[in-house]
Amino acid sequence: MDLALLGKQTCPDLVKEIEHLMYAFNESITHLNVENIGNFVCVSFVLADQGFVYNYDKKKGTYDKAFMALSEMQYFKNAGLLD
Repeated sequence: MDLALLGKQTCPDLVKEIEHLMYAFNESITHLNVENIGNFVCVSFVLADQGFVYNYDKKKGTYDKAFMALSEMQYFKNAGLLD
């Protein structure tokens, strides 16, 4: 999926933020995953050994975000706290 298509499913501001992160880290995102869950679009990806998750609320037109180092994600996954 390219970011233009992602912008149609979410909002231009979210795509601009992702583009800014790619520019700041001088890397491309990997493992992009987009899921539509009810009124939300969940966008997750990896950039610079960090896992990023954005949840876009289609009704409100807003989003929140979270990120975690991949090593921390693996710890929580091994502990059964992440899917």
